[in-house]
Amino acid sequence: MDSQASKHLDWCLKKAGREVEECKAQKKKIRHRGLLKFEPDKKLAFGYLQKARHNLEVFHLLRKNKFSDWSITAGFYTIYREF
Repeated sequence: MDSQASKHLDWCLKKAGREVEECKAQKKKIRHRGLLKFEPDKKLAFGYLQKARHNLEVFHLLRKNKFSDWSITAGFYTIYREF
């Protein structure tokens, strides 16, 4: 039996696929509001990890200097880039 998360993932993949095909058919810029599958790209993944490390360093510097409002933003982007 498929889990609810699995079903939702499938729905997101299909939604993006439909929207991409619609854009192509209408010769519009490709836009979608779902998920797309890509082949793994180690160079791209490494770049994301470097950016996450940079954001983490900024987070620590902001916290150390008592800029808690901005450190929260840097913390969010650290997590966003990491996953």
